[in-house]
Amino acid sequence: MPEQKFISKTPMMLINDISRLFGSEIRKTADEEGIPSGYRHMLMILAHRDGISQLELARCLHITSPTVSVTLSKMEQCGYITRRSNERDQRQTLVYLNEKGRQLEARCHQIAQETEKVSLNGFDEKEKRDFKEYLLRIYQNLGGNDGPFEEEIKIGKERFKVE
Repeated sequence: MPEQKFISKTPMMLINDISRLFGSEIRKTADEEGIPSGYRHMLMILAHRDGISQLELARCLHITSPTVSVTLSKMEQCGYITRRSNERDQRQTLVYLNEKGRQLEARCHQIAQETEKVSLNGFDEKEKRDFKEYLLRIYQNLGGNDGPFEEEIKIGKERFKVE
């Protein structure tokens, strides 16, 4: 019988695995409640940056503008969002959450919080803060500096003197 070799996972491999598991748990709960997976991230960004342009939304999500447009059309048909032309620049379309969209985002947020609580079971508050700081540094190191977390990343740069 051949000798079995074990692969030691690097920290980034573990982060990737954890991310998949976390996303899978959220997706499972959201699917059970009929929340399409493509809506969750858009709802989160719109909840923090209501009135964002479609182009900026695509940039925050790291997806193409056509993909954003198709998803927004579906969300608009469901009554979750409204799109309006920018009064200062008619070429730009701005996206706003409706009340129904805010309610759906609140439920998505609750699902994420419940999953996070399970994920961080056994960590004390200091460990959670430290862990988050390490993750923000990794995010910054990989070029992540946009989206709804801009302010938090700026604080992280100052705190860690990341240039």
